[in-house]
Amino acid sequence: MASLKLVSKSLLLFCVALCIQSHRNTQRNTRIMNNLFKCVGWKNLKYVKYVTYFNKIYDLSSIIKEKIVTETCNKKIRGATIFLGCTYASILIDIVQSVEYQQKFCKEIMNNQFYKSQSHNFIVKLLDVISNITLFTKKMHGALNAIDKLHTIQLQLNTSAVMLKVVFQVFQNLQVQVNNYFASCNDLKDNCEILNNIDNKIIQIRNGIRGEIDRYCRLESETSFLFMPKFNVEYNKQIVNEETIQLYISGNEIILNGIKMLNTENFTELGFEFNSNTGETFIRDSLDHQLKETNNDSKFSSATNPDFNDFFQKETVNESKTSPATNPAYYDFLQKGNLLFVINV
Repeated sequence: MASLKLVSKSLLLFCVALCIQSHRNTQRNTRIMNNLFKCVGWKNLKYVKYVTYFNKIYDLSSIIKEKIVTETCNKKIRGATIFLGCTYASILIDIVQSVEYQQKFCKEIMNNQFYKSQSHNFIVKLLDVISNITLFTKKMHGALNAIDKLHTIQLQLNTSAVMLKVVFQVFQNLQVQVNNYFASCNDLKDNCEILNNIDNKIIQIRNGIRGEIDRYCRLESETSFLFMPKFNVEYNKQIVNEETIQLYISGNEIILNGIKMLNTENFTELGFEFNSNTGETFIRDSLDHQLKETNNDSKFSSATNPDFNDFFQKETVNESKTSPATNPAYYDFLQKGNLLFVINV
């Protein structure tokens, strides 16, 4: 009898020890997370007030302020994953709604008899934007997974628990349609079809993002958004003419430049790296190259770059170089010189 009690106590102690151990993380992962939070980008995240996960509230300070130990590492990882997911959701809802304006105005251009013959050129510019957004979302998805992989119980093992997973998948599906357009487009019917597909996918994406925000996120004021206030004001009063054609072109450029800035602030400066060969995002074991904050006065931002805020006010716009699209057919299209067209201003 005494022997049975001893076995029972030993088993109980083993279970308790196992339970305690399961809530600890490794020294390696703890070190990586401590270094990750030293990267300059984390303290500059600005779109989210706090997040809620299993009735626990995490704000940025509670996640990155205190040094992480093995016992708290999992909790910090989970908070950081959800907080970063909400940051990406707030960025994406702004970008997606801006693209929605661009898509609708592109359709207006295509339905205008005077510009219909050039509609393919305008659509190509919109698809360039979408390809760049899709690449950005791939990095976002990778960043969330890279942090999640450091947790002893990964969210990604439960498909429904991964933030924005469905949204990322819809973006990838839209990119497939973009690729098919470049491969087969030869008439007005293809132009109409791709615009309708964009419209349908954007609705799915927007609804998906809103659902995630309602589920986890308390965002800062929408005044922090880069694109929407300007697009909302300008596009609600426009008719198709030569001036608003330039507005459409510059609007695409604003989104492309904004994505570059957002990628720097919310991906690179957070300590993530992207392998363009494998398409994977990873966190280095050593982040020494990221731990020194640089004072770069030339850093692009919506607050310091007047061209970003005043882009719409200019009477004439000199197009900047278009960002490279991810579709090889796009390069062929550019090399043939078909993208160049003249608009009198």
